[in-house]
Amino acid sequence: MEIVVILPSWKHLFPGLFLFLGMGRLVRPTRSVATGKTEFIGPLEQLFLNIAVTEGELQDAHRMLEDKSSLESPEQLPVKYTHREVKPTWVLSHLAALTPFSNHNQSPRNMYQCQMLKQTMGTPFHNHNFRTDNKVYRILNPQKPLLRTDMYNEAGFDLHPSGTNAIVAVVTYTGYDMEDAMIINKASYERGFKQGAVYKTKIIDAAPKEVSGESRKRYYFSNIRPVKRGEDVQRVCTVVNDMNVYKLGDDGVPAIGTYLLHGDPLYCVINSESGTAKVHNHEDQEPAYVEQVTWCDNLGSRRVSIRIRMVRNPVVGDKFASRHGQKGVMSILWPQEDMPFTETGITPDILFNPHGFPSRMTIGMLIESIGGKAAAVEGNSTGNCTTFRQYEGHYDGENNEKDSFLDKGRSRPPPQGPGPEAAEYFGRTLLRHGFQRLGQERMYSGIHGTELETDIFIGVVYYQRLRHMVAEKAQVRARGPIDKVTNQPVKGRARHGGIRFGEMERDSLLAHGAAFLLHDRLMRSSDYDIGFVCPLCGSVISPQASAYRQTTLATKRPQRGEPWECPPCTRKLKKPVRCDPVPIPVVFRYLACEMASMNVKIQINLADRAREVSLSSLQIKDERPVKIEKRTRGA
Repeated sequence: MEIVVILPSWKHLFPGLFLFLGMGRLVRPTRSVATGKTEFIGPLEQLFLNIAVTEGELQDAHRMLEDKSSLESPEQLPVKYTHREVKPTWVLSHLAALTPFSNHNQSPRNMYQCQMLKQTMGTPFHNHNFRTDNKVYRILNPQKPLLRTDMYNEAGFDLHPSGTNAIVAVVTYTGYDMEDAMIINKASYERGFKQGAVYKTKIIDAAPKEVSGESRKRYYFSNIRPVKRGEDVQRVCTVVNDMNVYKLGDDGVPAIGTYLLHGDPLYCVINSESGTAKVHNHEDQEPAYVEQVTWCDNLGSRRVSIRIRMVRNPVVGDKFASRHGQKGVMSILWPQEDMPFTETGITPDILFNPHGFPSRMTIGMLIESIGGKAAAVEGNSTGNCTTFRQYEGHYDGENNEKDSFLDKGRSRPPPQGPGPEAAEYFGRTLLRHGFQRLGQERMYSGIHGTELETDIFIGVVYYQRLRHMVAEKAQVRARGPIDKVTNQPVKGRARHGGIRFGEMERDSLLAHGAAFLLHDRLMRSSDYDIGFVCPLCGSVISPQASAYRQTTLATKRPQRGEPWECPPCTRKLKKPVRCDPVPIPVVFRYLACEMASMNVKIQINLADRAREVSLSSLQIKDERPVKIEKRTRGA
């Protein structure tokens, strides 16, 4: 039971006696200072408690309360704690507790990592053969991190790895690493670095959606037409690929392992009543493999689940991130022979620009690089990088007694005084193995073979590949569908639509002095059309082709070369009034019709149209030609 009393004197909340008895209420464990027992507290109760995060924080407060002579002012009185955390990391969520050395990072970066961890191409589950998820991302070569927190073991996260250990060198190498861009070793890519796959499941009914009732039973999957007795078997889909294998089997669906391209047949449906067959094609632009085919109904021929697999190898523009919120995109695959290498012949997998550290202040990534390098040279253990950890001695994988955090079997007194910092703790191990204490190494240029002028910081960092990939976001269009009303390109990547040219794009072209490009983007390449405008009334919606006036019914489509007239002005003047062709966007005519429905007229003044300016046709305001006199040298 949780009991909270709020007195009327405390004006922050409504006063009253609050009792919480629900079995599903949110509580969390803390340790009472008075009794030393674990106590579960609720959100409202926590407002009135003083909870210490670490044991050292609690001991310092008690010591200062006992020795008040060292206090110079009442403001220096310490907090009188009533509870303390069972573990310092219990104030963090599961995602935040998985971040290594998060107490050395800027807090926004830790929050970014909590979001990125949910967007990784990891290992979501292991029963792929028994699930029919709509869309699943999966990395094909996952690894366990060399540095991990306690939450990895408590949550069993090692069974669902989300990335791979990469050798990262912090160096500016060529111009392809600017603005969070990363250079990836091409040889690492060819060995399977960060390669992944995307699984899509399509549950298909043989009957169309508009068919209901008993009529749905007429449709079934098959690739063989209904034939009479004695007739030869006729297949609907006889498209054969280069391997001389039918894309569709006799059951109307592709076989497992079939390679599908855009437009290839995916399944075939036959109507038993009419005998007609309809072949549905693979509509995705990306090639795929048929991973699994499952029949979902009792009869086994009217509903099918087809799961396809699309290979997603890293391409330029794909997004990656470390466990510290340091995200970046792949800029180029650099050949291994041109990559910088160390004295021992190690070539990094990733080249990271050092300008990404000062503003982000992700010191935890630097410590992880040193710690991952120490764990790699030890070769038989993983390092512990839990947040708020107190270090003692140096990292040693063979003798865990030197590591107070990993020594779970014995109860040891806490270390006296502050221990080494995390970088020093792992740096001593590097120094013992012959490396520099802070992770730098001498490196040589892969292009010139000469030694680089400075030592390069290089280590092992656990990198994640995110779901944001170019294959799902790239949008390009030369021709495509247009809107029937405005004649402008439709929007949406799935509909093969165009990219919107908005206000900011317009302003940028104007700022760069390329104003005439607006005419190309917003009219010529959009909804360009030839409209006819009456020279008298200026209307763009009243002109009609002469062919309409000569026939009773407007069944003949007017041609562009035919003369157009304005019927209102023709009836008013009792003689034909020819209209002038003017290039206008189709949406302008649509706007004129909308305004006319509200009794608002849009008039185009043809007298103000721009004319071609030349010396022979240059005129002044009174429209008199300007005389240009030729002078000789002697004049």
